[in-house]
Order: sequence, then structure tokens, then C-alpha cells
Amino acid sequence: MYPALRFFVFLSIIMLPFTALPFLAGRVGEASGEGALFPATAAALLFVVSVLTGSKIPNRMVVLAVLFFLTSVMISFVFNYTKIYSNYYLGVDGVVRFFQQYALLCLCIFYSFSLSICINSERALDRTFHVARVSFLFVCSFAVFQYFAYHHGGSILIFFKYIGQLVYEPGVVDFALNVRAGLGLHSVAQEPSHLAVYLAVVFPLSLVGLRRGYVLILLSMYVFLVLLTWSRTLYITSLIQLSVFLYMYLFGFLSVWRVVCFSIISILLLLLFFLSDSFVVSVIISTFDVENSGSSAARLGALFSALSLWFDGNHWLGVGLGQAGFDLMHYLPEWSFLSNDSHDVYNGYRWPAIHNLLVRIFCEVGFIGGAGFLAIFLLVFNKLNNSLKRESSFLTHGLRVELAVFISLVGAFVTMGNREVITNFSLWFSLGVAMACLSIAAKSRSNNINSNVMVGSCD
Repeated sequence: MYPALRFFVFLSIIMLPFTALPFLAGRVGEASGEGALFPATAAALLFVVSVLTGSKIPNRMVVLAVLFFLTSVMISFVFNYTKIYSNYYLGVDGVVRFFQQYALLCLCIFYSFSLSICINSERALDRTFHVARVSFLFVCSFAVFQYFAYHHGGSILIFFKYIGQLVYEPGVVDFALNVRAGLGLHSVAQEPSHLAVYLAVVFPLSLVGLRRGYVLILLSMYVFLVLLTWSRTLYITSLIQLSVFLYMYLFGFLSVWRVVCFSIISILLLLLFFLSDSFVVSVIISTFDVENSGSSAARLGALFSALSLWFDGNHWLGVGLGQAGFDLMHYLPEWSFLSNDSHDVYNGYRWPAIHNLLVRIFCEVGFIGGAGFLAIFLLVFNKLNNSLKRESSFLTHGLRVELAVFISLVGAFVTMGNREVITNFSLWFSLGVAMACLSIAAKSRSNNINSNVMVGSCD
């Protein structure tokens, strides 16, 4: 069963960057357009079958955190059932939406666990990194094609639009050309911010196992994409990942005093960076410029409305999974109406979005469920950090695998602040690879201990 499971897992990696496929546009709710949906679903189903036939799930503490989180979501549903039953907006029924969201949540979690059981050896992990590298190179190649199509037009643009019919939902290319004026590369993703989520997760993994010269080539490709996406999400995430990488590279693992000292130095350097007059700085600062950026006004307004809804008597159990959209429009701050998107939400022309998965979780399932969700990631971060402390960590061409996985998971965690959808498969892929890495590292240490014991007994 593992070969079939690995096939679908590897296929899901290839399909991760596709977020606007036209085949199921508008038919599967928030999962519409997600290229990884079908292979991830197949992997999740095979995971369930393998568990039922006796396979064990590694990382017991993470499993317990997941069970606590899923249980808290159901408890939130029970306590909010009367309100959920009465929810109806834009043709969406509250109870139906809850069970759809819960099914998608289980699907994504099972997908993560499927990676942790089928990537069960260093060889399988190396293959995973190789597939991630192939996926990254394909995304870079398509982005170069897109750049020439957008900026040179002519026959190459005509050909690109023809290919785009197979890659994007209707209107994506026209929006990029007419509204963005061709600015902001998004490769095979729907928009630059979606590409940012993918790159933050996959790029660190694609470097594992490469020699220095190849690392420099991939790094130059990454810098090309970072600059030409015009994505605030990618700029901020890259800065955070770079800071974490430098810290881990210098000190090896996290400790309180080292983090405090490094944070102070990083803040001083960031202040110098933001005082400079550069393009990247101006794009990052525009994130908080609600007066001159309609996108910022809409996103920050949605964030404030979600927090207001959460604090409005929904602290502990939230409003129910998937239910925030029924009430968010009533909590929009006045300044958010500087954006036409906020007007559309308020007038019922589009479904309200929070644009931040972590805030959405706390708003919809409360502090108890949000704590369970956070615990899943914090446990994995802590285990990776502990693994980095040990000298027995397995290596690949001198680069510590746990370090690359740690940086990838940092990227996944930070980019939760950009996408609110549960079916952000890049996030769950990163979590699954991290759990697989921890399981393999534990086996490696156990084998080393056993071999040392055998050698000692022979002596």
C-alpha cells in the first residue's frame, strides 16, 4: 500500500502550486481550483485504510493534540447549534457549511499523517525533497514564460493565454493584465500571494541534498521570483525565514537567552532596513497603508471584524467552524470601506473572508480550539528544535535535514496570516514532512544506540 500512497503524495507535491485549475471552478467550495485536492484526498483515504489494517501513526503527542482539536471543534458546534441552524446567507446553509468544513479539515489532517507514515526512511525523504525540487523548477520555468508573455506580448502572449485556459480559472490572466498591468508574477497559482505560500514551504526543502553550486542556482531563481511577485506576503515571510535560518545556522537550536539577544539585534537591523528607501520596503509598508491601498483596507478590515466577532461573547468556543462569514459584515470598521471589496462584502455581493487562518480558527472555534490548533504546530516545532540539539541528527550532504524542515514549517506558519482556507495544502504538506522527519530521526538515533550497545557487548 505504501507505494500507492507515496505516488499520490508525490503527485500532490507537484500539484501544490496550482490553486486556480478550471476543472472544478466553484464546485467544491474553498477547495475549488486546488490542484492538490484529488491526490491529497486519495492519500488521506489510503492513510485511513492503512491505519485500519494495523499501521501505527508516529508522534503520539501530536496525535493527541489533533484529537483534542477535532473534539473541541465538535463541542463548539454543539454549543452553537441553535445559531448555526439559523444561519443562511448567499445560498449557504450553516449546518451544511459546518460539516463541509469539518470534512475538509479531517481530509487535510489525514493528508498530513499520510506523509508521516509513507515517508518512513531516509531514502523516501530524499525522494520527497527531489520531487519538491522538480516542482519548484517547474514553477520557476512557468514564471519565466509568464514574465515574457506579460511584458512582451505578441505571439508569446497568445500562446500563454491558450495554455492559461488549462491552468487558470476564467479571468485570471485578464485580471493580471488589466488590473495588475502584468505586475506580480504568480506562475501557475491564482495570484502572487498564493505562490508566496507555496514558495515559503517548498523552497527550503528543495535545497536539501544539493551541492553548493546548485544551491546558488536555485537561490538565484528564488530571488527572481521573490522580487517579481510583488507579494508583501513573500517579502515578509522571506525576511522571517532568513532571520530564523541565520539564528539556527549560528546557534544550532532555540534557547530563551539566545532568542532574546538575537531578536534585539534583528530588530535593530530591521529598523535600519525600513529606514532605507527601497522598493521592497515600500511594498511591505503598503500592507498597513489603508488609505492608499484598497487591498490593505479590505484585508485588515476583515481581520479586525473577525477579532471583534471573537471578542463579542465568543471567547471560549467561538461561533462554530465555517460560521464567521455569516456575521463578519456587521463588524467591519468604517475605514475598511475605503476598499470596494468591503462594500461588496457588506452589500452581500461576495462571501466574507478573514484572510488569516489562525485568526479564523480562534474566531470560529474559540480559545479552546485555537489552543489545540496551535499546540499541533508548537509540539512539532519543539520536537524539531530538540532534534537539532542532538549531534546524532542525520545529514544530507552536510545540510541538516531538520533545519530545512524547520524553516519550511516556519514559512507555512507565517503564511497562515495570508490565506484563511483550510485546504491550504502547502501548510499541511509542511506539517506532514516535519512529522515524517521526526519519525525518521528517532529511528536513526534508536539504530545508533542499538549498534553501540552491540559493539559494547562484543567488546
